[in-house]
Amino acid sequence: RMHVPARCTQETAFGFDYNDQGLAAQVSDASVQLSYAFSHGRAAAFHGEWTYGLHKGCPENRGVACHFRPHFDCPLATTLENPDFASHPRDVIPERYRERGAFWWYSHATHFLLEPNPDFRLKITAAKALLGFGSGPVIGVHVRNGDYCTHQDEGGGLCLQYMHCVCDGFEPYLARIREMKERYGATAIFLATQDPRIVEAARAESGLRVMALPFDREQLTGKAAKKSLHWRQKLGFVDAEMVSESALLDMFLLRECTMFVGAFHSQYSRLAYQLMAVNTGTHPPFASVHLPWAETLTFPL
Repeated sequence: RMHVPARCTQETAFGFDYNDQGLAAQVSDASVQLSYAFSHGRAAAFHGEWTYGLHKGCPENRGVACHFRPHFDCPLATTLENPDFASHPRDVIPERYRERGAFWWYSHATHFLLEPNPDFRLKITAAKALLGFGSGPVIGVHVRNGDYCTHQDEGGGLCLQYMHCVCDGFEPYLARIREMKERYGATAIFLATQDPRIVEAARAESGLRVMALPFDREQLTGKAAKKSLHWRQKLGFVDAEMVSESALLDMFLLRECTMFVGAFHSQYSRLAYQLMAVNTGTHPPFASVHLPWAETLTFPL
């Protein structure tokens, strides 16, 4: 009820701009902004471009409404815009929820922000049917190679230069996958990756059935990957619809898995695990090939 106030005024609503970043970074920032508004008893209204809903596949409902249920109805002119706050994310968790911990709170805030609308739910269901998602235990695997490891613009290369990220293929993930298979009886992998070579390696080496969305990953790798994918998408150098739909479907198919292997230096891996935790109602088994949860490029939870 707080987020659909009877009257939208500067006393009832904060307005925030979507930060011009990649998918997971944008959602991470929005979850903190939502928490800040909630802790002050205000609605949160988000404005600006949601890049992943700005393509030809979203002719009517542009932006967030292309995939997700819109929660915020206050128009821009009625809100207190971009309130100045520099609090640690833990400090803006509403007091009555703090004992549950930052992971619990921000996972549920993210789940609230990313509630699929009926059309996107149908796409998720269709993708599961296409890939043959069954009822057995499935390992969700996220391998972020491509631009994350190679691009040199907008401060790119930081992951390799300072964080010593794992960007050397499938081998670091394979050991964790085999451990999950032995310990939990996994029968299949759902693989989310930009790199076609990772898909080939998984099918050749994992010993499990590998499910991966069929799309043109070659657009996302190679020499072009020296520029960040987010900016290539905005500038029209890649198919924006393909990038958006594959990134979002990968995320929500990872959510449907029962265990997770990824790298927590990647905000996408972190977001996928948060959604998976809310979906299963527990902490699913996980392995991070690089960095534990609390030592990341973003705020620790």
